[in-house]
Amino acid sequence: MVRDMWKLKNFSFKKLSKKGKIITISASAAVIVIGSIAGAYLYVRHSYNNIVAADANKPSENTYTPEVQAPEEPQDVDYGLESDIVNILLVGVDTRGEFEDSRTDSMIIATVDPKDKKVKLTSLMRDMYVEIPGHGYQKINAAFELGGIELLKKTIKYNFGLSLDKYVAIDFKGFQELIDTLNGVELEVKDYEVKEINKYIEDVNGDNSTLLQGPGVQKLNGQQALSYSRIRKVGNNDFERTERQRRVLSLLLSKVKETKVTSYPKLYSTISPYLKTNIEFEPMLKLVYTVYKLDNFTPETTRIPVDNHFKDTKINGASVLIPDLSYNAKEIFKFIYNTVPAKLSVPNNSKVYNADIIEAEKKKEAEQKSKTETPAATQTPVTQPPVQAPPAAQNPPGNQNPVEPPKTTPSGQTQPPAAGNGAGSTNTGGNTGAGSTGGTTTPSDTKK
Repeated sequence: MVRDMWKLKNFSFKKLSKKGKIITISASAAVIVIGSIAGAYLYVRHSYNNIVAADANKPSENTYTPEVQAPEEPQDVDYGLESDIVNILLVGVDTRGEFEDSRTDSMIIATVDPKDKKVKLTSLMRDMYVEIPGHGYQKINAAFELGGIELLKKTIKYNFGLSLDKYVAIDFKGFQELIDTLNGVELEVKDYEVKEINKYIEDVNGDNSTLLQGPGVQKLNGQQALSYSRIRKVGNNDFERTERQRRVLSLLLSKVKETKVTSYPKLYSTISPYLKTNIEFEPMLKLVYTVYKLDNFTPETTRIPVDNHFKDTKINGASVLIPDLSYNAKEIFKFIYNTVPAKLSVPNNSKVYNADIIEAEKKKEAEQKSKTETPAATQTPVTQPPVQAPPAAQNPPGNQNPVEPPKTTPSGQTQPPAAGNGAGSTNTGGNTGAGSTGGTTTPSDTKK
């Protein structure tokens, strides 16, 4: 049982016959230690029950439930492909009000793998453009605002095939308080990050801000570390922001591991007002103790979508990342479980993923079609060209005398051309006009 870790088994005091006082003091000290541990256990357990979600024992809608008869006694739930791997959805929320009315600023899948003695952190980038069940295509961080943690888990299951039952949601104010309780974290701040970090600190704290004085390795307090984790308009935008978040979380986990167990109640009391979870007390203790016992505690990290398997574009004016769902789903399972299920079902989002290509092809087809079509003639007044005389008859070869065209008299009658050596004419004392159809014969010129 988990409680056994808090018990001092086979405890006995060595008798000190010479000084009964020492025996009394030692016994009193032991009682104080045991009482402190028991008191801390009961205190934390009582306080913890206040933050566990009311439906903690209910399976989420997207959790696979085998069709078997329910056991008589409670048993451990298999949350993954291997029973010893536990996944927890960590959600960072900037509430400034109520949890349910906020979008998630960070989403990280924390994996505890006792078999390989590893902790793994998988960031889900908030700008991923995916289908949210019942709400169409939107950024994935809208799921929490639209339907709370259950819709977010359902969205992850639908798009990536990964069932997540356990979750921990924390307001960023609690994140800040925890870092201050742990006496800050040491980070290397780059020169291009300083201005943006200070700007964020001033926006939140106003005149009470403790600003950074410059770049370099330095210890950051809670507000400074929170600002470091949230800035995104420098470096590689949201990609670098998720890297900073994983870096800070890794340092936090390491500091918690180095903290004495007797200090855990203080840590818990600091963060509990800003925390919501569906993990009950004893399973959480077991999980924390498992992590505490790991030898190598440097978390392995990754992010989804992975490089070269997403498209960075704009939809309705907003910058989004369209992931290749099939590829990225496989990458999640390979990172967490070192294997991919034989049957991994995810939606086919090829139409959305290739929307830019499809749109470009449609545009190209439209341009080609417009080139082949004749535009409709405009209705403009037509000016009739002047009537021209018929062209002159061509002289046959060898005839150097041109044939005059017929003349039109004022009365509208056609007058044959003047006498001459026209085509078909003969100089035999009279001349007949070549081609004349009027039947009119004019006397030939008698002058010589």
